[in-house]
Amino acid sequence: MMISPDYYVEQHKNDNFRALIKERDELICEIKALEKIVFSPNKTSPEWKFMPGPDVKYQVYLEYLSHLCMFIKEKYNREIVNKESTESSIEVKKVSITAISTDAVVNAANNQLARGGGVCGAIFKAAGYTKLTKACAAIGGCKTGEAVITPGFDLPAKYIIHTVGPVWHDGNQNEPKLLYSCYKQSLLLAKEYGCHSIAFPLISAGIFGYPKDKAWRKAIQACQDFIYSNPDYEMKITIAVIDDEMKKMGEQVMKELL
Repeated sequence: MMISPDYYVEQHKNDNFRALIKERDELICEIKALEKIVFSPNKTSPEWKFMPGPDVKYQVYLEYLSHLCMFIKEKYNREIVNKESTESSIEVKKVSITAISTDAVVNAANNQLARGGGVCGAIFKAAGYTKLTKACAAIGGCKTGEAVITPGFDLPAKYIIHTVGPVWHDGNQNEPKLLYSCYKQSLLLAKEYGCHSIAFPLISAGIFGYPKDKAWRKAIQACQDFIYSNPDYEMKITIAVIDDEMKKMGEQVMKELL
């Protein structure tokens, strides 16, 4: 007795690609053999004496082939195409961080988690000053190099991760280690909350005075280290800037480091 096309695929759902292709080829051979019978003007051959007849088998086998090919296609897209497209990555993009639809955006915050200027001020304004201020006040503050999280409120992003970058003095006051920690702790917090995409500003490179080239190198290094340390966790990382010069500098640093 022939089985349904769905059950036919169910029997092969755990096969690897080699086995599935072999099954497909064998099925095509069966169909070709049936075509010689069902399209022959002679209907007296022995195959017509049995039930189900060749014409019924032909239609069912075509259904088998259709279902099997669709299953192979879906398996290919799921295990090959989508796997390749979901690898972690780092990109530099000229865009306002308040307009990015990532799972999380990072705010270059101050220790008090209060509204500031630059990126911080823009995020507070776009997220909703009253709501974000209340959420930050409930946290109470954040140490330099650490990170905390709030809802994204009116931003496209689901979460805002607030991290406090170091003020640049001379590079000998633990600035590189603290800046690296900003990115590391933000990424770990994003992972903890199930985020798979995140957008950073270039932390400390504004009014905190961190030299831009050095800030880029520490940002790329920290993000790449996270990807290497979490090979089974997809994370799309964007570093958002608002002018062409900064974008060009970031892309050059990426070429050198990656």
